[in-house]
Amino acid sequence: MKTIAIFTFWVSLSFGAIGWLALAGFSADCYFSPPATQNSVMYCYAVAITVSKLLFFIAAALVAITYLWLPWRKQRLAFLIVIVPGLLLLTRF
Repeated sequence: MKTIAIFTFWVSLSFGAIGWLALAGFSADCYFSPPATQNSVMYCYAVAITVSKLLFFIAAALVAITYLWLPWRKQRLAFLIVIVPGLLLLTRF
């Protein structure tokens, strides 16, 4: 069970990293090449936040399933990289 938990941890960490990259990439695209109208700008940022929310939700769900079987160091890493940002994105926006 522990090997499955560690594999799921790395998969969830990958989803979390892709979530961070999606948020940064889409936000940078909205910032450096802004659309013409204010509605287009809001839509651009809404897409960036929604895509990253979905990725963080998948990552947080996978980490929550395997959290108890992970070693202490991996629990801290999962908590700081996946769970905290995922909860902030899911509850704030």
